[in-house]
Amino acid sequence: MENRNLKAGLAALQEEDYHEAIAQLEFVCNTELHLATIYRAQMGLVTAYAGIDDLQKALELCQNLTTSKSSQAREWANRQLPGLAQLYADRLEAAQKSKRKSPQQWAIHLLVRLIQRYPQTLVYPYKIYHIFTRISQKVVQGYQFINNQAESLIYKLFDMMHLDLGKMPDRDKSKLQNRD
Repeated sequence: MENRNLKAGLAALQEEDYHEAIAQLEFVCNTELHLATIYRAQMGLVTAYAGIDDLQKALELCQNLTTSKSSQAREWANRQLPGLAQLYADRLEAAQKSKRKSPQQWAIHLLVRLIQRYPQTLVYPYKIYHIFTRISQKVVQGYQFINNQAESLIYKLFDMMHLDLGKMPDRDKSKLQNRD
């Protein structure tokens, strides 16, 4: 039994009613359990997003489909991706040509060239950013842990050596006394 929302979404797509197609196909992707139906809806969404010039969403979804379990969806996505990447690059280049080149426009220019040469790697910078964010969070947590451990060890050393806290400067004494 075919999903009626999928049918409605694909029909809206054929009529170039992209907003209705997106609404129906996103509903299918969020509620359907059958993978083949989900892949068909995602393929339709790529086309619908491209139809409303949301090329970033279209490219991201198409990139995800290139690694799907369905060989039909993978093959379709691999055929679509270079065209979408070229369209995206053309739009970026047109925006870049309309103004004098600022540092941001040079970056766009370089991004356009990268996309044209390697359309499959479009999503990697996003993933790399998140990896570096997680690494920096872990480094900060590690630094805080080491700092806390060092202060605790210093206090224990003073305690073990039976040092008189009265001979320490006030600022250091208050830190050590607060560690109890």
